[in-house]
Amino acid sequence: MISEYYLILLPALFAGGILSIIAGGGVGIVMLILFSIFFDIRTTVVLISLYGLPIQGTKIRYFYRNINWQTVIWYAAPGFPASIVGGWLLFVVPAQVVQICVSSVCILYVLMRATKYCPKVKASRKNTFIFGSLNGVIGGVIGNSAILRNPILLSMGFTKEAFIGTSAMIAILTLTGKITAYAFNFEWTKDMFVIVAITLPAILLGMKTGRYLLKHVTPKLFERMLLSIILIGAVRLMYTAF
Repeated sequence: MISEYYLILLPALFAGGILSIIAGGGVGIVMLILFSIFFDIRTTVVLISLYGLPIQGTKIRYFYRNINWQTVIWYAAPGFPASIVGGWLLFVVPAQVVQICVSSVCILYVLMRATKYCPKVKASRKNTFIFGSLNGVIGGVIGNSAILRNPILLSMGFTKEAFIGTSAMIAILTLTGKITAYAFNFEWTKDMFVIVAITLPAILLGMKTGRYLLKHVTPKLFERMLLSIILIGAVRLMYTAF
């Protein structure tokens, strides 16, 4: 039973909550690693999405003044319906195929960024619309949209506060789409909601702690931490695919 591992889960999720603020993301990767030990990949994806609503809502409350609304509109407009499609595909298409593709792209992105061969992505309406569409579908299938959304937004050159706020606003809109699709294809259990209720406070406390630590994080360190999170998530996706 997962209840026997709460002494491990709670500190790990608290640390993930801190990372989700000071590194722009990370708690989803932590949950992907931890919950995949106890559940199959589809249950893990759905469970992570449940956490996403309060987590992203908290980020919005912290950074709503920094949200780039033009990017949100043009990213979420196609991303919302695309996430519904992705949510349905989770129960149709082999998730391993998407996992391998996404992890490969993210690993390549981190290598290019680290070697300074990664061009900036112009935050145009066309680019934002295209990436939003792709991210919506893929995020619905693998449950973690941030692993693809983070590299895209990072390439657009946002400040760390604008990055977090904009990413969170996009996330909460697309989350509602894929959770709608999951609702009709997944057997919800009481145990899932109990796990969320017990562990969510640790994550939120970690996020509150991270908010106070963020002011001590330089833009360069912020980017390095975020790239590390992307790389860890990509490697984890690749590993679970096999």
